[in-house]
Amino acid sequence: MAIDVSPTGEGLCAHHADGHTAGVGLWHGMVFVNPDAGAGSLDDAVAGLDPYLGTFRPGELQEIATARIPLAANWKLFVENHIDVYHLWYLHERTLADFEHTRFEHHAVGPNWASYEPMRPGPAAGVNAVGDRIGHLDERDAAGIQAHLLFPNTLIAASTNYFATYAVHALSPTASWIIDEDVRACEQVQMAMSSRHFAVGPLARTHERPIASFHTNLLAHLPVVHLVS
Repeated sequence: MAIDVSPTGEGLCAHHADGHTAGVGLWHGMVFVNPDAGAGSLDDAVAGLDPYLGTFRPGELQEIATARIPLAANWKLFVENHIDVYHLWYLHERTLADFEHTRFEHHAVGPNWASYEPMRPGPAAGVNAVGDRIGHLDERDAAGIQAHLLFPNTLIAASTNYFATYAVHALSPTASWIIDEDVRACEQVQMAMSSRHFAVGPLARTHERPIASFHTNLLAHLPVVHLVS
């Protein structure tokens, strides 16, 4: 697949050697390609998310690393993990200890999801203690952490010293590839789902509401299949 980009970043075009044309769009310096040229526009897909990025300008940042990590779990479990607030106190007890979970803000933006969490008072000791502050951030964005979902499978995390995007890709019903320390947690949930005792229990009304919303939005985008006996 080749992508032609004009000097201004407009007029993007993606095409395959066999003549197939794909849909392509540019958002904050990031190129998104959809193999279906007739799919909806990227502008429609990201509608409403821009205000939640605050003063982050990812198009002005330099990419410093990429990684591809296998995940022995269904891709949707990783999305659930990303948008779940309840687990922050436990799974990320050390890495996100700098942040005030009781002041976590999250919003449904159509099928997308956006969040912000401020730091606790005092010196940083977790992820915000490493690396230099991004120079163009205002005080609010430099003293907090953002996590967003670009529906259905593109995730964003950003704080004072980084802006990260990661897409989770399905390989099979029980295998994907991704990045992050949440991999092990998702794999354990996948293993538990094979038990005959597994069941979806009560969900926290506020902190786990995004999980239910994600599955509702996903089902709304899936085609209806009628089985014939």
